[in-house]
Amino acid sequence: MTIEYHIDDETGVVFTRLIGCVEINDFVEHQRRLAEDDNFNGNGCELIDTTSGSVGEGLGFRSFSQISDTSPWLPDARRAIVVSSNLTYGLANVFSMIMGREHGEIAVFKDIDAASAWLGIDRS
Repeated sequence: MTIEYHIDDETGVVFTRLIGCVEINDFVEHQRRLAEDDNFNGNGCELIDTTSGSVGEGLGFRSFSQISDTSPWLPDARRAIVVSSNLTYGLANVFSMIMGREHGEIAVFKDIDAASAWLGIDRS
């Protein structure tokens, strides 16, 4: 369906949320919008909340490679992916491996507070 994001004015953290069933074109469009956003810092942090969404059946190794090829994230970025199912946890870890370190460090969590703490975000 869609991927929404907001960049915090004060910290520059990108807060991203998947809504509904998300396909490869949604990810590519999201990355294009980020790259064109004047407030985006490719070496910054991103908190990705997937708990309101799901990934389409077509997402896998090839599509993850396409996402990697179009990624605006740089090596010093830190990105936390929050998931709610074991399947999404596994897919997110495969995604992390395919992205590699050239697009920053990616960690996968089942708890948004743990993900926020890893990124150094104060959620109080």
